[in-house]
Amino acid sequence: MYEYMNPGFILMAGLISFLTLITVLVMLGKSQVEHVEFKHPYILYFFTIVVVGMLYWNASDTKESILSNTSIFNSNHELQCSTLTENYLVSKSKGWYMLDKKSFTDGNLILSIELCEGI
Repeated sequence: MYEYMNPGFILMAGLISFLTLITVLVMLGKSQVEHVEFKHPYILYFFTIVVVGMLYWNASDTKESILSNTSIFNSNHELQCSTLTENYLVSKSKGWYMLDKKSFTDGNLILSIELCEGI
């Protein structure tokens, strides 16, 4: 499942987790110095759980999309792959093949399987 995780989400989850940890440690130290009751930052706990949940959901969705598109490609059907500027019809009959688990190529161009959908 880790190979399907979005690096941006991993960075965001790590940053929010780090900020939550630092905030808790600062608040804990402050409460011990001032001898006041420690109040947990529940909103930060909530955001951390939400971001980690989003990370898992995105990875699961990406994995499902890649497996679905791979299955469509292997059954000799066409996929429409979109980039920012152009659309490509990808199929085995048009000379495309799988470069690895996540991309198609025709020898000149490499397209991510995530950018495709069955037609």
